[in-house]
Amino acid sequence: MTSQMVRPTIILALVAALGALSLTGCSWFDSNEPFVAQVETGPQGQVLLVNPFAKGQLEMQAGIVGSLTVNSDNCVVTVDEQGIEWAVLLPQGASFQDDDPLSVKVDDMVLELGSSATFGGGMVEAERNDTLIRNVPEACQSEQTFQVQRIEDAP
Repeated sequence: MTSQMVRPTIILALVAALGALSLTGCSWFDSNEPFVAQVETGPQGQVLLVNPFAKGQLEMQAGIVGSLTVNSDNCVVTVDEQGIEWAVLLPQGASFQDDDPLSVKVDDMVLELGSSATFGGGMVEAERNDTLIRNVPEACQSEQTFQVQRIEDAP
């Protein structure tokens, strides 16, 4: 092989690698690990989905302003300002805190269900969502799941 043939091959390989990296830039977990939600159960059987992996360096850029609530199927979801319900995967370590009123602890924040907040993160890729929800009770399974990286007070 001549050096003129090697150079375009290396450049193409570099471009392909960078393209693959940019497509996976919103994930903070190792793609070789199974991405299956942990299920936390509340005092009255409420279902809370928790990320099995710690946060990484990358930040997703999407956000939902709304409230964390329990829907009619007893699943903890986020309802945005337009009334749209979102299945949510909360950060590793999230747990139910108190049951009167029902609260969820995420990092250093305790969020009373029904109170408003801004949820930063992004959608779980469609091809990973099926694996993510395989241990989730059927009533709480959703075709799309919003992966929460951070929670802040609502504006």
